[in-house]
Amino acid sequence: MRARGGPARGIACAAALGATAVSLVAAPAHATGSDVADDACRGVAVVVDLGVLPGADGADGADDATVACDPGDGHRSGLDVLDGAGIDVEGTARWGPSFVCRVDGRPTADEVIDLPDGDTLVEACADTPSTQAYWTLWVARAGEDWTYATTGVADLTLYPGDALGLRFGTSSADGSAPASDVAPRVAPEAAFASAASGAGTDNGADDTGSGDVDGVDQGALVVPVPVVVGVVLVLGLVAASVVVARRRRP
Repeated sequence: MRARGGPARGIACAAALGATAVSLVAAPAHATGSDVADDACRGVAVVVDLGVLPGADGADGADDATVACDPGDGHRSGLDVLDGAGIDVEGTARWGPSFVCRVDGRPTADEVIDLPDGDTLVEACADTPSTQAYWTLWVARAGEDWTYATTGVADLTLYPGDALGLRFGTSSADGSAPASDVAPRVAPEAAFASAASGAGTDNGADDTGSGDVDGVDQGALVVPVPVVVGVVLVLGLVAASVVVARRRRP
């Protein structure tokens, strides 16, 4: 007894597989590592905001923020992230890096800091930093807003896709997060997946699924080679099924 379906079913199945494979080619592929914008931070973004300290031009440094990137993989301490991003941090003589006292040399040892009450302060970094003027520490987990850190920078654990912020403020500051033009763009899970597969991600795509990904042309994204090979094989199966069906006709 001949099984139901025979050659006709084989042709239909092969054609269906072929259509599926072709649809895979038509769909936009994820960007490979080389397609992701070169200036995108793939690790932990670091923001240093001078806050109430004078900026490079002597004006208010609230909008004078430095953005850097620690490209390290996996979880890292806050101190490791700052080091990886090229940010120089100085602790205090008594407590070392447990307290952040100077960031990239600011405030300097002879810098006069104006306090809201009209008084002034010079930070010696001998003991704990003054509670009147200090570097505030902020963290933004992947996809989230800045939140005030409740631990010291040495005790923070950060992952790719997170952001670390330092903002110099006074005890009467409004507590606003560090100013930044860069937001974390890769979630920790996606970062680890990218490291494992050697591919980048397109988390920066818009909600419509069209347009550019941080300057990357969607139409230029590379189609994976296995998909192309699969299409060729399936089309070959379709052709072979047609030949077999014709030969079996009476």
